[in-house]
Amino acid sequence: MSLRVELAEYLMTSPPHVELEIGSSEWRLYVLGVSRIGSDSFVQMALDGPRFCTVTARLPTAHDPDAKARELVALVLQWLASGTLATQAFLESPDCVSATA
Repeated sequence: MSLRVELAEYLMTSPPHVELEIGSSEWRLYVLGVSRIGSDSFVQMALDGPRFCTVTARLPTAHDPDAKARELVALVLQWLASGTLATQAFLESPDCVSATA
């Protein structure tokens, strides 16, 4: 059994942190961890919906946690709405220094 399958099975028994609806698809978002490196935060997530995905998002460190949570959800929504069939992604806020370089 792969680590991805084990993680998906584990998460199915846990309540999601956020539930999203994209068109007719429902997605459950789970935050697996947050790491701060320099002036950025990296958020590791699992998404369970029509397929299982793992996503890491890079955001500037939060001075306003609610605003950063909304930005994180907006990044995920944009990625899911793009129609991608990828099961892994790295998303980066346009406010990160390397995103504008």
